[in-house]
Amino acid sequence: MKWLSIFGPLTALAAFAYPHFSPHLFAPAPVALPLLGALALAAGCLALAYVLAEHEPARAAVPRVFLVATAAGLIVAAILPDGETHRWATAVALAAPPIATHLLARRRTPGHQALHALTAASALALTAYLVTHPASPLAPLLGGVHPLIETYLPLTQILLVTAMTLTTLAATAPAQPQTPGVPAHTLPAPARPVIAQSTPRPVIAQSASRPTAPRMS
Repeated sequence: MKWLSIFGPLTALAAFAYPHFSPHLFAPAPVALPLLGALALAAGCLALAYVLAEHEPARAAVPRVFLVATAAGLIVAAILPDGETHRWATAVALAAPPIATHLLARRRTPGHQALHALTAASALALTAYLVTHPASPLAPLLGGVHPLIETYLPLTQILLVTAMTLTTLAATAPAQPQTPGVPAHTLPAPARPVIAQSTPRPVIAQSASRPTAPRMS
């Protein structure tokens, strides 16, 4: 499952980046490429939830719920490209990853500062998406920046899942055992055994002859 947890977001990142470079370098991007990217990211979220359940079943229970919600939202939004259900599924897929990332960053694992920074950036991007939406009263004041934000907003979610995966795999990696065959000069010298020395007992000098009692005449 570990390979799938990193393969999924990387595939989604490639599916996102390909249409931006394909008109200049390659053939036009296939129509089904966004569908492939969404399903790959959903598979990565489910695989990451499995890795967390295997290594930290109690501490990572709530982040796993949001990862599964992200995967469900991506799958439903990919299968149903239009309608009210698609909009709600997209909202879940966009809102759940920052919450999961924030909860994982609170564990103070290696890389938690990067998770906090990505969470803040994703929250700002999502706020800008809502503020510039055509249904927002502030949209006429901000110009036509909503299509640009809508285009690159999925990138923040992909980066969040990728960062969560990398930090989780680093935190759950087994400790490296000592490699056999290490040269002897690199090993510390063994301590010399301390030989306890007995303390000599004091020798009490005895007289050569015992005193004799005086004879009675």
